[in-house]
Amino acid sequence: MLLTWDAPAEDAESVTGYRIKRRAPGKGQQYLRVLVADTGSTETIYLDTTTKNGVRYVYRVLALRGEVVSAVSNFAERKYRSPATTTPTLTGILVDNSGAVNSFETHQMGEVSAQGFTTGSTPYSLTGVEMTIYFFEEITQDLSFSISEATSSGQPGESIYDLQFDTPDSPGLATLFLAAPDEATLKPNTEYFVHIDGGVVLLNKTTSTAEDDTGLADWSIADNHWSYDGTSWTSSNSHVYEIIARGEKIADAEGDGPHTAVRLPYTRSAGESPFVRAFLNHSTDVDWFNTRSDYDSRARYRIDIDPVALTNDYDIRLSALYPEDGYYRPTEEILELEELTDPPEGLISYWVTVPRDAGPYIKVRADNGAIGEYRIRIVYDPVRTWNGKEFFGDLPHDDTTWATATLGVSQTGVYDYYDDHDWFAVELEEDETYVVLTVPPPNSRVTTPDIGTVVRLYDSDGNELEVAYANSRISNTLLSYTVPTGEGGTYYIDVSYANFLDDPDVLATLGLTEGMETDSSPFIKSRYLFTVSQQ
Repeated sequence: MLLTWDAPAEDAESVTGYRIKRRAPGKGQQYLRVLVADTGSTETIYLDTTTKNGVRYVYRVLALRGEVVSAVSNFAERKYRSPATTTPTLTGILVDNSGAVNSFETHQMGEVSAQGFTTGSTPYSLTGVEMTIYFFEEITQDLSFSISEATSSGQPGESIYDLQFDTPDSPGLATLFLAAPDEATLKPNTEYFVHIDGGVVLLNKTTSTAEDDTGLADWSIADNHWSYDGTSWTSSNSHVYEIIARGEKIADAEGDGPHTAVRLPYTRSAGESPFVRAFLNHSTDVDWFNTRSDYDSRARYRIDIDPVALTNDYDIRLSALYPEDGYYRPTEEILELEELTDPPEGLISYWVTVPRDAGPYIKVRADNGAIGEYRIRIVYDPVRTWNGKEFFGDLPHDDTTWATATLGVSQTGVYDYYDDHDWFAVELEEDETYVVLTVPPPNSRVTTPDIGTVVRLYDSDGNELEVAYANSRISNTLLSYTVPTGEGGTYYIDVSYANFLDDPDVLATLGLTEGMETDSSPFIKSRYLFTVSQQ
């Protein structure tokens, strides 16, 4: 584990060394153990070689001024990960000039250099870079590699991905695999650099800039080499380093129809899908996304676009639709989208109301030739507006749509999933008392959830008036309410699972000691009967 820290902000010149302590996370300060009593150096770096792979450690550093010990630093928590294995899984070659090897060049301790390569029109993930290197017996632990993106002036930029490697056990010639992190992605038509920092090694170089046939046709390796003197970068056309960049094509959405759509994995328990990365690769590219599972009919959702690296992101265009699918849907059904005037920061967002329990397809394109990387997700976005419509069948998990309850007439509801909420609208008269009742349907108690049911009564302004709990399987849920004088009108009733995010103390009195706060509840789709009666 390589540790680094800053020197004290005051009187740093009097520091003679540092003391390093370490403990396991979650332990008190009494578990701190001295790892190094005195580094004996003013260097603000230390390599802890006693760590174990996959184990998290907490460190604290103290500055020493002779016998005087400074105040302690803040805690820093790090998890050690072993370097990449020396026998990696070698994925496809993106660009390669290894067949044009010419000779070796010494890379000195403290030297910083970079070799560029340019991507093609299709986005790829980077799994790693191969380089042929001759190692000496001298210390090589200061040797490091990383990836940067070119600046606007074409020079190496700040490192964005560190590359991990195993140092060979003995000196000599080795083909080193520099493993990239899992999140390493390469944008299309972009120049990147492999950075080499420190070490005392020989690097393979070539006088040819030709790429080998094993790489992708539209990728290239720069015909120059860059060196950094601590202040600025300079380029040299005398040689290029031999490199092999390996990676895999990113599963980008294609533009030829729903059958190529990339899935947005929305779940009811999360209330949203994670962001999915995509690219508009050329001016006429169209991307398709599939959202068709576990949606609430007539509920409202929000589609978010994060324009990570789009040119002219204001030209982005979205469509939401159910495509023609033969006998059941002979024509394409286009849904209305409403662009948000105040979307979450940095996003372009649209509202869409889903008319069935499967989400629509989403089609993304851009006007005026906009291209580049973006991310997309879909989010459940209910708003209490009391402007729903009459609805028959199961009800969606939001409070904008409800069924109209008729006094004395039982209606069937469904516990559609663990956090489902069903809403009913009912007309109540002033000075009258009403009873709201939920019971398991006849002969179906065995399929009724053995957790709590909660019934809540609201007025038309959304104020909660009464609440009642019951054990869903062994007892009915009963709520009684007398309408005050002058307050007759429309009221709303919410029926839902009473999971332990509601009121654990009340549920405990019902003999319910644990909830099912999970979307894998075995009682999904179980039914209940709902009735409102005048007493």
